[in-house]
Amino acid sequence: MTASSLSCILLAAGRSSRMNQNKALLRWQGLSLIAYQVKTIQHAGIKDVVAVLGFGAAEISRELNGSSVKIVKNNDYSSGKCSSIRIGWHGMDKNSTGVLIAAVDQPLLSEVLCQMDKLHKSDPESIIIPVHNGKRGHPTLLPSLLYSELLLITEETEGLRSIIKKHHKRVKLLKTVDPRILLNLNTPDDYEAAYREDL
Repeated sequence: MTASSLSCILLAAGRSSRMNQNKALLRWQGLSLIAYQVKTIQHAGIKDVVAVLGFGAAEISRELNGSSVKIVKNNDYSSGKCSSIRIGWHGMDKNSTGVLIAAVDQPLLSEVLCQMDKLHKSDPESIIIPVHNGKRGHPTLLPSLLYSELLLITEETEGLRSIIKKHHKRVKLLKTVDPRILLNLNTPDDYEAAYREDL
């Protein structure tokens, strides 16, 4: 696998209140969900991975023992994802040409990450978002020229969406036939349905 010049911020700091258990520790394809996510990201050639932990950080950290992932802690995780993105930005390699913003509860696909990386290499100033049947999925790729704007996002201004809206002319939609880019494991029912289908 060719090494990528991308970074990835993996958000795993939340309390998982709707799931009734820590999402990062759910089982997925024989691994904890956070270990699966890291394996998937690294399999796509992305080496600079920053995991942002908060609630249950000690237990989740054990799942990443032996990996090359950078772990940073967000003590203010209850304020929302924006604070985690900002903290993750401080931990990542600023020489990367783009950053993937990924959430632990949205299982990633190496093939899609590779396609996003390929499109990024040919169009390094675009925001890249995968889509399936017209619906936008995950993760989102931001080019390095927008890095400084990540430090300004807040929950009050719609976070990452505010950057995407402001720079909508830079958005490139990557069409994919795989509906799994739309998966979002918010509740036990979401997880059970996705787990049965994916495995």
